[in-house]
Amino acid sequence: MLRVIAVAIASIIGLSPSPSTALDLTLFWDNRCAECHGPAGAFARTHLHIEDGKLAGRHNRDLKRFLSLHETGAAESDGIYGLLLAQFQSATVYEQKCAGCHDGAAEFAKISLEKRDSFVLGRKRALPLSQILKRHGKLAPDEIPAVVEMLTRALDSGGTGPVR
Repeated sequence: MLRVIAVAIASIIGLSPSPSTALDLTLFWDNRCAECHGPAGAFARTHLHIEDGKLAGRHNRDLKRFLSLHETGAAESDGIYGLLLAQFQSATVYEQKCAGCHDGAAEFAKISLEKRDSFVLGRKRALPLSQILKRHGKLAPDEIPAVVEMLTRALDSGGTGPVR
């Protein structure tokens, strides 16, 4: 919540957020949107579609414009649009094969993964995520890249440290 406030104050006085105050999109969605719309991934896959190469809602063809006028505001609309687009495009492999034990991808990524030199590693064993997934979760080889990409995005959008 403090990050959201810091970003809001920075946008009011005309400053760009620094990396330390970068908007946590998942947290922003959870705090501002989830009460009405539920989890971002489920919302995107249930209520949005691609129209003319852009993400659109049932009644809003220009979703970016709508988001800038809705609860997100202009400063956050691009980030939330990107979050929803990524969620829409995500394979549901994580939900089908991982979420039963690991809950939501964003929370799991924050707690169990870390990034070192652009590689996503498991915190416990410090092995690359793609290597861990070869032996864990009964994923087919062609499902591993989608899960790695999804968890990498979740880690990138949710901050770098574990949430306890």
